[in-house]
Amino acid sequence: MINRKSMDKDLDLKLPDAFVQQFLDLWINPEVKRRHESGGLSDDFVLYAAQVVMNFDAPAQVRLNEEVKAIVKGSLPKTAKKGEHVSLDELDTISEIELTPHDPNAGHLTIIAHKNSWLVRFDFRYNAARCIKHIDAARQFIDSSRLALERNLLRVVVDNLFSACELMAKASLLMHDKTLLTSKKHGVVHARYNKWGFLGNTDARYTKLLNHLSSLRDAARYLEKDLHLSAARAREMLDIAENMLEDVSGRVPKRDK
Repeated sequence: MINRKSMDKDLDLKLPDAFVQQFLDLWINPEVKRRHESGGLSDDFVLYAAQVVMNFDAPAQVRLNEEVKAIVKGSLPKTAKKGEHVSLDELDTISEIELTPHDPNAGHLTIIAHKNSWLVRFDFRYNAARCIKHIDAARQFIDSSRLALERNLLRVVVDNLFSACELMAKASLLMHDKTLLTSKKHGVVHARYNKWGFLGNTDARYTKLLNHLSSLRDAARYLEKDLHLSAARAREMLDIAENMLEDVSGRVPKRDK
């Protein structure tokens, strides 16, 4: 069994006791035991890196040592050429550990040995690739709304802007809410996004905008009542939608190659 003290002894490293020991007990030790029993690990196995990759729609995967897949960002005391191999030990510091496109929609917890210490990084935001698709689609709807506004097509502005805001709200929720993987109902997205806003997790302007567009949509698209909307107010809503898009885009975890 691997524990914090044995890791410190093997690598002369120090670990934050409670957090790392819980990580080892919950994920790493069971995997090491399973592999030992199946003959997949030698008796002299020494851990220097571990990663738990978690998806909403798949079992968690535990990776050990060279199996770890990550983009490591840090400072290098020399100038490196593009494509040049750089080892972790050459880095003075490590600032970020991110997943690669190999895990487009996963969250992770990763520990890596570096210069007599253990680096622990985690990101429990999910569905990066799915979020990006929603954001890209929202961009198109916002652009369409702006073109429609130039021609004073206010019904088109409302309908397209509603679609954009709903897509952005869903992108915000997909990072944390498993329900949004399967639910396609407008009401679920709106209810959960309003709760998300009530908890202070997003700008109140964005929840208000989605709710206002939802109230205007029946008039704009289905002609169930008169549409009361000025071009000036439509322009204000477009500006808020642009802010919302920038905000959501900045929250999505990166998947650099």
